[in-house]
Amino acid sequence: MIDMRSLYRRFVWAVFALAVTAALLRTPALCLFFDRTVGYCDPNPFSTLLYIVIALFLLLCVAYAVAAPRCERKQRLAVAPDPTAESRLVRAASLLTALTFIAAAIGEAALSSAASNPARLRMLGAVLAAVYFAVGKKQKLILLGLGAHLYCVFVLISEYFDWTIPMNSPLKIMQQIAMIAALLFMTAELSHLNGSRRSVRYTVCAALAAFFGLSNGVSLIAACLVGGIVRSDMLLHSLPALAIALYAASRLFVSHSIDIPVDLGDIPSELLKDPDDTALDSEKPLTPEDNNATTADTMVPAPQTPPMTPEEEDTSHG
Repeated sequence: MIDMRSLYRRFVWAVFALAVTAALLRTPALCLFFDRTVGYCDPNPFSTLLYIVIALFLLLCVAYAVAAPRCERKQRLAVAPDPTAESRLVRAASLLTALTFIAAAIGEAALSSAASNPARLRMLGAVLAAVYFAVGKKQKLILLGLGAHLYCVFVLISEYFDWTIPMNSPLKIMQQIAMIAALLFMTAELSHLNGSRRSVRYTVCAALAAFFGLSNGVSLIAACLVGGIVRSDMLLHSLPALAIALYAASRLFVSHSIDIPVDLGDIPSELLKDPDDTALDSEKPLTPEDNNATTADTMVPAPQTPPMTPEEEDTSHG
């Protein structure tokens, strides 16, 4: 059985490698083969390889979700991202995420659609999320983390009903998957901070957010810079998901070990019995019944002398 720490490290590095590979494959697919008139990519080898990488990543997550609990039960050890860690990497990612949400709130206000109610709610969610990521002790401001949920939910609603892009366009699908992955990760983080120690769930949700957020955000930014895709609203919405992906990746690289207490119900009663109890059983005091039985068995009756006849008595006196 592989060590739990080694399993976790291999999973994290594999997720990082697949995320970088997916971003590198999707970037040329959007920059060179995306047709803005129809909203699809022309047939190209980069998109085909991207789908293979996504399938490998999902299989990796399923394999980890199956293997990790078994290793935890056998080794009595869980390894998971530490949501309370204050390392330099995590602080830098938190600050970057807070600044990104502030920029998203300013961008929402600058867009022409800022007068709509969904835009106002996205601005409110971005401000709350910026405060959550800016502070160090996030346990005290757990409710502010729901601002990220508010922002992502209304981004999903706005882009789902955006009829300028086909419903099954890879551009829209990847963007929505990145938002859903960010939602799952934030839910797992707030639950973990609230005391629910689900190490495998938190790790897998962080991996999903890191993979889809990085592959979607990096490729979309690159495509917009080279002029392949000009969608200011979609680019703006992808930035918070990318920032959450970087934050989730920083959590993955700052892990901690949790000792799982032994459950006595899983151990046979024969193993729980003290080996000295067997020796003590032979030395325990006897009950009165045992004493009577032992005395009756061990007492030997004394030999009885037959009575003397009168002649023998006279002889003895004489």
